[in-house]
Amino acid sequence: MCDGFDCKIMITLGNIQKRLVTEFFDKPVMENNLRGYWCEAMVAEQLGPTCAITSGSWAPWDLQIGKDSDNFPDRIRIQVKNSARLQAWHGTNSNPSVAQFNLTYRALPSYWIRDFPERPSDPEGFQCDVFALCFHDNHDILTADQRDPKQWRVFLLSANHADGDITESEYLNCKKAFKVSGRPVTLQRRPDTMMIGIRNRRPAHVVQLPDLTLALVNKVVGKDGML
Repeated sequence: MCDGFDCKIMITLGNIQKRLVTEFFDKPVMENNLRGYWCEAMVAEQLGPTCAITSGSWAPWDLQIGKDSDNFPDRIRIQVKNSARLQAWHGTNSNPSVAQFNLTYRALPSYWIRDFPERPSDPEGFQCDVFALCFHDNHDILTADQRDPKQWRVFLLSANHADGDITESEYLNCKKAFKVSGRPVTLQRRPDTMMIGIRNRRPAHVVQLPDLTLALVNKVVGKDGML
């Protein structure tokens, strides 16, 4: 029998894991600084066992299909971004957040060059082959559930400017601005304009998250037509 402050609690790995999930992720509306981890896990799980989560090892990209030593197209690097209309601090009368994604052109981290020189990487660029932009559009506080994969849409954008999701002029402007400042340069994307394609960009490939497949990822990056 345990009574008062003298009770000795047996801490276990299982209890810690359960508490971590319950406190941070098992909520219909997650904190925006944690929601990204959930989205990475959803996308990786949907794409299957060949898709590894690499963000935990401080890789410049979040997910990877293929071996560390491979180059594209045998290895596909994925950056996962997310945006939600409903935030954890919203009340019943709050206005929904504006949905927006940032695509960042930046230098390869110095620690990556130092510690993993054998892994093919870009000295500068978007540090991925494809962006998976996860969008949660439900802003009804009574029905929104960001844990539910069926409530998410995924926009897939190729990071290769030759494919048309990022235009040649956008790429060259990023490269020029980066050369001048040495600081990351950001392109912005919004769901409504990605759907139709504007300013010479092709309409994005968009699916409900449960319909995301490796075949679609390959199609977006042009791998399906390669020998």
